Amino acid sequence: MRPYLRLSGWLAGSLAALAGPIQFAPPMAEPSPFLLWDLSTTLRPSVGYKTNPTLANTAFREGSSFINLGVELLLFRLPTGPDSFHFYFSADDRRYVDSSLVDKEQFFISQASWRHELGSGWSVGTAVQHVFVNQVVDLSSEDLGLGISRAAGHGLTLRPSVRYEFGRWWLEVEGDATRQLYDEPLDDYWEFVPKLTAGLRLAHGSTLAVSLAHTWRPFDDSPLLTPSRELLPGTNTRIQSDRLELRWRQNWDAAKVWSTTLRGFGVLTRDNGLGFFDYHRYGVAATAQWAPERWKFSATARASRYDYDEQLIAPDEASTRVREELSAEVRAELSLRKNVRLFAGYELEFSQGNVSPDNFTAHTGQAGVEWEF
Repeated sequence: MRPYLRLSGWLAGSLAALAGPIQFAPPMAEPSPFLLWDLSTTLRPSVGYKTNPTLANTAFREGSSFINLGVELLLFRLPTGPDSFHFYFSADDRRYVDSSLVDKEQFFISQASWRHELGSGWSVGTAVQHVFVNQVVDLSSEDLGLGISRAAGHGLTLRPSVRYEFGRWWLEVEGDATRQLYDEPLDDYWEFVPKLTAGLRLAHGSTLAVSLAHTWRPFDDSPLLTPSRELLPGTNTRIQSDRLELRWRQNWDAAKVWSTTLRGFGVLTRDNGLGFFDYHRYGVAATAQWAPERWKFSATARASRYDYDEQLIAPDEASTRVREELSAEVRAELSLRKNVRLFAGYELEFSQGNVSPDNFTAHTGQAGVEWEF
């Protein structure tokens, strides 16, 4: 669910038409600080069904219906000078009704962001973000190659940035610093990500941007692995990766009824040992959205491929691991009133490879209502 931004303005002056010449009222005094803040809250209850909550190999999957409760909160301060601020919170709590292996999944995220305009196209900002996750996810590309596992833990990120705008172009430098704490069997780690983005503004608010990011992730206790999955005692895993991404978002009309987003990326990952985590990943993603009047329709498709350089599919095999992923989402929304929307959606998760746990399929369908107040 994407946040819906609702801004309420304040009247800066008044116009009075009296008998004779038009006269203007004196300027309004500085408004109360309370009028500069806007709060929007959205409740999002829904029901649905997922064919494979554990993302298990196709032969062992079990389906389950679920009840999901989502909530979003956006606190925004109207800019009256060089500073802007907003706070965003989103939470989803999903309870499975029929699954004997997964009872719930949860994802909470909160972020506070501040930006200061320095003038002459320069601005600086920072964001603080907290994430709580309790979900079944694929961890085969990190942390001992555990494969499909439940991940539960907290992450705290600090993200300072500097941005320079000149004409239709902009350059931005960001630097993420994250501390991730997980419940066992996952290991805790630090993560540092410097990122450079260059962008160009196009017609109707469209953008074209290219970014380059480097990730350094030292784990607290995880030992290195050999290509055949043997532990190397007395070592600590450190993973580095470089990611190049090109993103094109296009609004095809001034009213932004039609819009599309195309994204392509490549990732090169290396560990500090014998190459168990060394791989190349590349992929593409596309989203199309059509929003005529009270309706909104969207569709997204993603595809990516992992090619491992050294990791073997089994200790006695010479073949290295290969994995392909495909996901797709479709969603429809109908506005009944200004602040009430019905929605329905479908999601496909598909993975295949030459290692058994990499082969799974999951279908999810859900429908619900969103109420903004």
